[in-house]
Amino acid sequence: MKKLLSLTLVAAMVIGFASCKKTNSPDTGSNPFYTAPTVTAPSAPTLPVGSVPTKFTKKVVIEEFTGEWCGACPGGAANLKAIVDAHPDVAYPVAIHNANSGSDPYEPSFFNQINTMLGSHSSYPGGNVDRGAVMGASSWAGEVDTRLQVKTDIGVALVSKTTGDNVNLDIYFGVTKPLTKDLYYTVYLLENDLPTSAQGQTSGGPGYKHEHVLIDYLTSDLSGDQIEWVGSEKYFKVQLKNKNIGGKYKNINNCNLLVIVHTKGNVGSAGVEIITAQECSMNEIKKWD
Repeated sequence: MKKLLSLTLVAAMVIGFASCKKTNSPDTGSNPFYTAPTVTAPSAPTLPVGSVPTKFTKKVVIEEFTGEWCGACPGGAANLKAIVDAHPDVAYPVAIHNANSGSDPYEPSFFNQINTMLGSHSSYPGGNVDRGAVMGASSWAGEVDTRLQVKTDIGVALVSKTTGDNVNLDIYFGVTKPLTKDLYYTVYLLENDLPTSAQGQTSGGPGYKHEHVLIDYLTSDLSGDQIEWVGSEKYFKVQLKNKNIGGKYKNINNCNLLVIVHTKGNVGSAGVEIITAQECSMNEIKKWD
């Protein structure tokens, strides 16, 4: 009896060992009790101007040559206003004053340089749309409409801050694909609501105000500083720090900063054009579009 009991116990232990064979946990999710670890990719930095868009809106710049001595120039300014009203925040005017050997107080000290760069204007009002050919005021609107149809792979967003007369500007350049040519940027300081001088009342009349007047530029070179892209990032940031504009404006609250992205060279040279632009007031965060 004891022998039979012993044989039965041995058989049960053999069966038990066979049925309790260890199953190793796999390295994948094939085991119903195995949970794969969650891997989270590092998030992109949060930008104050928002995430880089997948496409950008084309912006157009009209650089107008004008002067207080010019009787026809208020009509050119009216044309500019109509263009801006029709295309808010995508068409940016710049009024470049020429004293014409007179006393226009708004002629910039670098007038001769910018006049040469933009085609040596001799007929007023005249202008360039996106650094294209010199043309009269009646042609600006049609050319703006044409340029707004051009696609762009680069956009601009801005963060501006002022402390007294010092301007700090963070410029974000975003792209939808890598740059294929050298691009430059120029920062214009503009001022609105500038009163006419005694001479200006001859053409504009009493109470006339000048808008979008080019006062100065904040980049190291009027012809532009190069956008030196590094790596394959979708955006590139440039900082202009403590640019002093003291004595250059009448009312800082009427001032704007216009950042122009362009190729380099004088109007009329091959490949010269403005690619896009962005404008902000002082102490403003201006997002991509």
